[in-house]
Amino acid sequence: TFEIDRIDSQGKSVGSPVGKEKVLLRPYWIGKYEITMQQFAPYRRLYHQQRKAEASGTRGTDDPTEVDAVTGPTEIYDVAFHFEYAEHPDSPAPTASQFATRQYTKYLSLLTGVEYRLPLRSEWQHACLAGSRTKYHFGDDPQLLDRFAVFSGESPDEVRALKVGSKQANAWGLHDVHGNLSEFVIEDTATRGLAYGHVACGGNWMSDAAACTYDSFIRTDVSWWDEDHEFPPSCWWMTSDEARATGFRIFAPLDPMSNEQKRIYWDPDSDQLAEHLQMRIEGGRGSVGRVKRFRATTRRVGP
Repeated sequence: TFEIDRIDSQGKSVGSPVGKEKVLLRPYWIGKYEITMQQFAPYRRLYHQQRKAEASGTRGTDDPTEVDAVTGPTEIYDVAFHFEYAEHPDSPAPTASQFATRQYTKYLSLLTGVEYRLPLRSEWQHACLAGSRTKYHFGDDPQLLDRFAVFSGESPDEVRALKVGSKQANAWGLHDVHGNLSEFVIEDTATRGLAYGHVACGGNWMSDAAACTYDSFIRTDVSWWDEDHEFPPSCWWMTSDEARATGFRIFAPLDPMSNEQKRIYWDPDSDQLAEHLQMRIEGGRGSVGRVKRFRATTRRVGP
């Protein structure tokens, strides 16, 4: 069991009178690092592959809400802006919307046969603390944060190009749970109905120490798409400064997910987002298709 702050859509604690509630967590695996640019790149290329298949008539009639169909992300409007702080293959991937991160876990699941999703907020906090009961996984002293996090205490030159794993890990071997990029999660109390208001935990390189605790979070709003010149705004990319400090890590539950759980954790979590997604696909500003399972191959090396 693990205690979590129950937060409503306005960011207020709900649940017990003290705002805490115990949740039962099932066994899981979680990424050692935030997803990197190199790891995210194949999903970014999916759009061109699917559009090529559509032009050749081989795509079929896939529905983006089907369990085995994945939407490909459109090209980024301004790559220099989006990836200003992500210049290396091992830089954490920023500016993807929460929907895009959901679809990435769906893409990766269908590709590998291992079921991935975003962590719930309670699961992320549990993994962040790694068994501790303090504000940071290493204790309550913010003076020690520099050992474990890239945050606003760093000089600007040191964060011009972020990398994963540049600081010490927590007791379970997870890096950058404090700082670096804020990490998208799925709310325990809000798996449906959010067009905006998605939560990213742990603080980022622009945050001060007080905003990098295990229970720190930021919440997306419409301003994160203010500089998007299209309507509806991109379902895959966000354009704000905050977005350039937001990423994610992947989570794999030990228990198999049902088809209903897959829809909840992978696909659009609001009618508005589903409508915007369909409008973009019908307008040629998105793509949809199935993912072929990756098959490992072996070959003889040497004589």
